[in-house]
Amino acid sequence: MASAEIQPNTLIKQALALEYDEDPLYYEEAGKTYVVRLRDLENMVAMDLGDLPVECISVEESSPILVSRMEDDARIYEIGGRLTEFFPIYFVAALYELQSLLIKSDTQAYVIGGITRDLLLYEERRLEIQDVDITIEGDALAFVEFIAKNSKNFSLEEVFPEFGTAKVKYKEGLGFDIASTRKEVYPHCGALPQVVRRGVPLFEDISRRDFSTNALALSVNTPGRIIDYTNGIADIEAGLVRVLHPASFYEDPSRVLRAYKFAARFGFNFAPETERLLKMFFKHPLPEDTYRGGGDRIRYELGEFLITEDSTHKNRWLKHFMENHALRLVNMELGMQGSGEEDFKRLANAAQGLYLLGETIDAFRETGPLYRVYLCLLFQNFEGEMLEKTLHRLGLTRAEREVIEKYQRIRAEKRFYTLKEFAPPVDVYDLFNNLPLATVGAGIIDAGSDEPARLKTLLDAFNMYKRKWENVEIELDGDDLIDLGVAKGPAVGEMLRKLLHARLAGRVLDRMSEVRFVQQDLEESAEEMTDSV
Repeated sequence: MASAEIQPNTLIKQALALEYDEDPLYYEEAGKTYVVRLRDLENMVAMDLGDLPVECISVEESSPILVSRMEDDARIYEIGGRLTEFFPIYFVAALYELQSLLIKSDTQAYVIGGITRDLLLYEERRLEIQDVDITIEGDALAFVEFIAKNSKNFSLEEVFPEFGTAKVKYKEGLGFDIASTRKEVYPHCGALPQVVRRGVPLFEDISRRDFSTNALALSVNTPGRIIDYTNGIADIEAGLVRVLHPASFYEDPSRVLRAYKFAARFGFNFAPETERLLKMFFKHPLPEDTYRGGGDRIRYELGEFLITEDSTHKNRWLKHFMENHALRLVNMELGMQGSGEEDFKRLANAAQGLYLLGETIDAFRETGPLYRVYLCLLFQNFEGEMLEKTLHRLGLTRAEREVIEKYQRIRAEKRFYTLKEFAPPVDVYDLFNNLPLATVGAGIIDAGSDEPARLKTLLDAFNMYKRKWENVEIELDGDDLIDLGVAKGPAVGEMLRKLLHARLAGRVLDRMSEVRFVQQDLEESAEEMTDSV
């Protein structure tokens, strides 16, 4: 047991000010012993988060993330000569050529990230690899320079001296992002990390990463050797998402969304201390002026989570996400009102509605429209300043903002609730014309998710619109109509409208038939005026 005791609800800055000689600190609560390390207290104070209670970064004393692994204390997993069973031959060939260059330059390098995780997770061959992250235990730029001078198969693409990174390409297409091992600090919550030292030992570089399953290192010097400092292999076998240290979510709140993404994608669970740390993150509001930056990462990871392939795993974590009010990541002013159950049901209905849309319209099988539909439904109850602040924080593109704003407008007007079965073409055209695809998708789901008959009506109508009427255009313009005798002013617009109706109904098919239509309409109008006189 730890040997320096504090009290629950002690503020982080108060605990640190006591200047204990012993590390870590501990407290008892509900029959359990929780541990807080001094380094984590210091980290939180450095990020201006000292007014939060120690519970935010405490974990049970048995948690694996408290284990400090040293350089000679790694678990090793060997796949030896079996690399070609898992990876494309061109990738394996590139690794062996890199191995020879590393030996000549007396350098150590590792593949870190999803490639190594997925190898252990799926144990099936990756048919295609396009980009690889390589970490150099030393000076990455010096090694890149060595590659350029000593290899005909590797070509230097781009160098970023300010970041100590570079891009190289193997033969025709396999890309490598090469970086030095590094130690980083976060100046405040959600900020980009600042590099304080490059070329650190591998186990120091590993500790700055997000989850144990993403911190596995595939040695390039000894191809087939996987190095594990963080129990990542055991967590893959157990199906767990585990952060590497208690302040992880405060350093980069987008890791909350990454945790949900990986849990949904792989069918994993949160490790116990990760679940607790996540709940603490949302239980204790962050000071508004400390949570700034990182909106682009929140936007990206939110999208990655939402467009994860639909499954029972995704639904479970979507429900967890909403019930824990994790949507506050987009705007901490949202608070934690309600149970989140209604929001989850709306998104669950969205998933089913999007499936039906995908069956009807091919474009809804693409990730872009799917993500934007989800954004509309997530933000449907945001109004005014709250909506504007959220959209600004996320840095949404003009197109994304337009999708959401138009959806809010058609929802307020209840336009998608009024379409009747077997509606005339002009009504269908008027409903869907000039609306972004994702706005239409969100409108259909919003209006039809609780009414199967209305949902079918909307889906059938939109399908007909896409097939027959979306690209309908009038060939005559306003000047043409005036030349034909239509009075200037509102009459021109009215005639254009009549022409559109006729085009949609199939009564006019080309420019000549449009001319005849206008002439006949003018004649009929003149006869009516004569009769009235």
